[in-house]
Amino acid sequence: MTLRSLDAADPFSGPCTAFLVNPQGCAARFGRPLEIGAAVELEGLPAARSVSARVVNCISPGEYEKFWILGLALEEPGNVWGIETPPEDWHPDTQTTQGDSARTNQFGGTERGRMKEPWKAISKAKSLLRILRHFPSHEGF
Repeated sequence: MTLRSLDAADPFSGPCTAFLVNPQGCAARFGRPLEIGAAVELEGLPAARSVSARVVNCISPGEYEKFWILGLALEEPGNVWGIETPPEDWHPDTQTTQGDSARTNQFGGTERGRMKEPWKAISKAKSLLRILRHFPSHEGF
Protein backbone atom coordinates (compact mmCIF):
# COMPACT_ATOMS: atom_id res chain seq x y z
CA MET A 1 0.00 0.00 0.00
CA THR A 2 1.00 3.65 -0.22
CA LEU A 3 0.99 6.06 2.71
CA ARG A 4 0.36 9.69 1.76
CA SER A 5 0.56 12.73 4.02
CA LEU A 6 -2.56 14.85 4.36
CA ASP A 7 -0.49 17.78 5.65
CA ALA A 8 -0.22 20.41 2.89
CA ALA A 9 2.88 21.87 4.58
CA ASP A 10 4.73 18.54 4.39
CA PRO A 11 3.49 16.59 1.34
CA PHE A 12 5.01 13.15 0.77
CA SER A 13 4.02 9.61 -0.08
CA GLY A 14 5.78 6.30 -0.08
CA PRO A 15 5.39 2.56 0.09
CA CYS A 16 4.15 1.20 3.39
CA THR A 17 3.73 -2.41 4.54
CA ALA A 18 1.08 -3.31 7.10
CA PHE A 19 2.11 -6.39 9.06
CA LEU A 20 -0.44 -6.39 11.87
CA VAL A 21 -4.02 -5.32 11.15
CA ASN A 22 -7.38 -5.06 12.87
CA PRO A 23 -10.57 -3.05 12.28
CA GLN A 24 -9.19 -0.11 14.27
CA GLY A 25 -5.92 0.25 12.35
CA CYS A 26 -2.55 -1.37 11.83
CA ALA A 27 1.11 -1.62 12.63
CA ALA A 28 3.08 -0.79 9.51
CA ARG A 29 6.62 -0.41 8.26
CA PHE A 30 7.46 2.94 6.64
CA GLY A 31 10.66 4.56 5.35
CA ARG A 32 10.66 7.63 7.60
CA PRO A 33 9.47 8.73 11.02
CA LEU A 34 6.17 10.58 11.35
CA GLU A 35 4.83 12.85 14.07
CA ILE A 36 2.26 11.42 16.47
CA GLY A 37 -1.14 12.76 15.43
CA ALA A 38 -0.17 13.26 11.77
CA ALA A 39 -3.06 12.72 9.35
CA VAL A 40 -2.33 10.27 6.54
CA GLU A 41 -4.15 8.42 3.81
CA LEU A 42 -3.62 4.76 2.98
CA GLU A 43 -4.02 3.97 -0.71
CA GLY A 44 -3.94 0.73 -2.68
CA LEU A 45 -5.71 -1.37 -0.07
CA PRO A 46 -7.18 -4.73 -1.12
CA ALA A 47 -10.66 -3.21 -1.07
CA ALA A 48 -9.37 -0.83 -3.83
CA ARG A 49 -10.12 2.29 -1.86
CA SER A 50 -8.34 4.83 0.25
CA VAL A 51 -8.83 5.42 3.96
CA SER A 52 -7.74 8.17 6.35
CA ALA A 53 -5.78 7.40 9.49
CA ARG A 54 -3.80 9.09 12.27
CA VAL A 55 -0.33 8.18 13.49
CA VAL A 56 -0.63 7.00 17.09
CA ASN A 57 2.88 5.62 17.47
CA CYS A 58 6.25 5.80 15.71
CA ILE A 59 9.05 3.45 16.77
CA SER A 60 12.57 3.01 15.47
CA PRO A 61 13.51 -0.68 15.68
CA GLY A 62 17.20 0.25 15.92
CA GLU A 63 19.72 2.86 14.92
CA TYR A 64 20.93 0.84 11.92
CA GLU A 65 17.48 0.13 10.50
CA LYS A 66 16.21 2.26 7.64
CA PHE A 67 12.53 2.06 8.50
CA TRP A 68 10.12 2.93 11.30
CA ILE A 69 7.18 1.05 12.78
CA LEU A 70 4.02 3.13 12.71
CA GLY A 71 0.86 2.59 14.70
CA LEU A 72 -1.98 3.88 12.53
CA ALA A 73 -5.56 4.36 13.78
CA LEU A 74 -8.24 4.40 11.09
CA GLU A 75 -10.57 7.41 11.13
CA GLU A 76 -13.47 5.04 10.35
CA PRO A 77 -12.83 1.53 11.72
CA GLY A 78 -13.63 -1.43 9.49
CA ASN A 79 -12.24 -4.36 7.56
CA VAL A 80 -10.39 -2.34 4.92
CA TRP A 81 -7.72 -5.05 4.68
CA GLY A 82 -9.67 -7.45 2.47
CA ILE A 83 -9.69 -10.27 5.01
CA GLU A 84 -12.41 -12.61 3.77
CA THR A 85 -13.05 -14.43 7.04
CA PRO A 86 -12.14 -12.01 9.83
CA PRO A 87 -12.21 -13.11 13.47
CA GLU A 88 -15.59 -12.99 15.20
CA ASP A 89 -14.64 -9.92 17.24
CA TRP A 90 -14.11 -7.91 14.03
CA HIS A 91 -17.84 -7.79 13.33
CA PRO A 92 -19.42 -4.46 14.34
CA ASP A 93 -22.42 -6.22 15.89
CA THR A 94 -20.18 -8.07 18.37
CA GLN A 95 -20.74 -6.37 21.70
CA THR A 96 -18.47 -6.71 24.68
CA THR A 97 -19.99 -6.87 28.12
CA GLN A 98 -18.48 -7.16 31.57
CA GLY A 99 -18.62 -10.96 31.25
CA ASP A 100 -16.86 -10.88 27.88
CA SER A 101 -13.94 -8.89 29.26
CA ALA A 102 -12.59 -12.03 30.90
CA ARG A 103 -12.48 -13.86 27.55
CA THR A 104 -8.97 -13.77 26.13
CA ASN A 105 -7.74 -13.88 22.57
CA GLN A 106 -4.90 -15.98 21.18
CA PHE A 107 -2.33 -13.39 22.27
CA GLY A 108 -3.50 -13.32 25.89
CA GLY A 109 -5.28 -9.94 25.81
CA THR A 110 -8.97 -9.31 26.27
CA GLU A 111 -11.20 -7.98 23.53
CA ARG A 112 -11.87 -4.87 25.58
CA GLY A 113 -8.15 -4.50 26.37
CA ARG A 114 -7.17 -4.70 22.69
CA MET A 115 -9.39 -1.73 21.87
CA LYS A 116 -8.15 0.41 24.75
CA GLU A 117 -4.48 -0.53 24.53
CA PRO A 118 -3.31 -0.43 20.89
CA TRP A 119 0.30 0.11 21.99
CA LYS A 120 0.40 -3.52 23.16
CA ALA A 121 0.12 -4.62 19.53
CA ILE A 122 3.00 -2.30 18.64
CA SER A 123 5.06 -3.76 21.48
CA LYS A 124 4.38 -7.29 20.23
CA ALA A 125 5.36 -6.22 16.70
CA LYS A 126 8.59 -4.72 17.99
CA SER A 127 9.39 -8.01 19.75
CA LEU A 128 8.75 -9.84 16.49
CA LEU A 129 11.17 -7.54 14.69
CA ARG A 130 13.86 -8.30 17.27
CA ILE A 131 13.43 -11.98 16.46
CA LEU A 132 13.41 -11.37 12.70
CA ARG A 133 16.65 -9.40 12.96
CA HIS A 134 18.46 -12.72 13.43
CA PHE A 135 17.26 -14.03 10.07
CA PRO A 136 18.87 -12.74 6.85
CA SER A 137 15.56 -12.91 4.98
CA HIS A 138 14.07 -9.98 6.94
CA GLU A 139 15.87 -7.56 4.61
CA GLY A 140 13.01 -7.84 2.10
CA PHE A 141 10.37 -7.35 4.78
